[in-house]
Amino acid sequence: MIIPKPEHSKKRALIVHKILNDQNWKRNVEDVRSILETRNIPLSGFPKDAVGRAGVKLYRWLTDMRRAYYDEGCLQISDEQKAILCELGIEQLRPFNESKWMAHFDEFYRYYLEHPDTESWDAPRFQDGTGMTAWLNAQKQRYKHGKMKPRYEAKFRDAGILGILQSQHENALCHAEKFYEKFGSLDVPQDYVCEDGFRLGQWIRTLRDPSCNHVLPQSIIDRLNAMGMVWDVTTYNWQKMFAVCRDYYAEHGTWENVRSRQIYAWLTRNLRKYADGELTDEQILMLGSIHAFDKCPETQAQRWERHFLDCKAFIEKNGRRLRKTEGELHQWIMHNQRRFNKGKLKQEQIDKLKSIGLLQSADKRLEAADDTQKEDNNT
Repeated sequence: MIIPKPEHSKKRALIVHKILNDQNWKRNVEDVRSILETRNIPLSGFPKDAVGRAGVKLYRWLTDMRRAYYDEGCLQISDEQKAILCELGIEQLRPFNESKWMAHFDEFYRYYLEHPDTESWDAPRFQDGTGMTAWLNAQKQRYKHGKMKPRYEAKFRDAGILGILQSQHENALCHAEKFYEKFGSLDVPQDYVCEDGFRLGQWIRTLRDPSCNHVLPQSIIDRLNAMGMVWDVTTYNWQKMFAVCRDYYAEHGTWENVRSRQIYAWLTRNLRKYADGELTDEQILMLGSIHAFDKCPETQAQRWERHFLDCKAFIEKNGRRLRKTEGELHQWIMHNQRRFNKGKLKQEQIDKLKSIGLLQSADKRLEAADDTQKEDNNT
């Protein structure tokens, strides 16, 4: 039994009422079949002026049935009725508008193969004068709002150009889903490029950059989250390394004699950040849960003061400036000299270093280099 969808047009409701009756429906089918057999023609050549025994315009009735066959329009028909229409060749019947659309698509596809960059099109037109760019934009809008017919969408998909209809993020998301299906995660290298030339790694990196201020639809965010998208890589790597340290502590129960350079360097770096007040409360609690604060390293200011006292003691003991052979202390002096030249040293540090004759102007540094060279030669 045919179940009609809601219809507001009185004229349309009258047509629906005529074809809802099973007996009338079967009679119309018989009339159509009789005309096809009498004239020996396919359904695609069915005459538009044919009228049935009940006074129904059969071509229009076939058009309505074709829409119902594809679950479009205001009617719904049973599977049995669809099978009967299929035997008649209902798929061969193509309205004028659809024939025009198919002709436009074929012409568009041929032009696209020769000019794949749609942004650089110079106002191409179809043979009937219709603007090709305007036609493509109309298809994009129908696809975006879900109003494109499934058959039309299938034409783009079968031709492998469905990405033209999708927005930039939709197209990129399709590439991301293919990457996820292949590798099981969205851990995309920054220089990763898909087979069709799409720079997926750069797109993922741009999404993670807060300075880009990308506004994504919630549907795309949900689909990315479903694939395990990592938005904050720094926090993700920190938590990942914390899990490694937690497993190490659970196995050894101490931080003495840590042989893993990776674990030792990560712990040392975070302990220094803790001393400098650069860790979040959550990170402090997590590190405290594995007793990482048993030995807290010195702060940056304490390290600077220790190096300064070592240099002062060396100069007072030896009565000369440090040379390159002194290694770490000499490197520390050169580092502070460079910071002084760039104006990045605090005034308190400048006063302390000048009190032991370490900071010099450019001319004095040249004179000091000559004196040092003479001392080395005499030695």
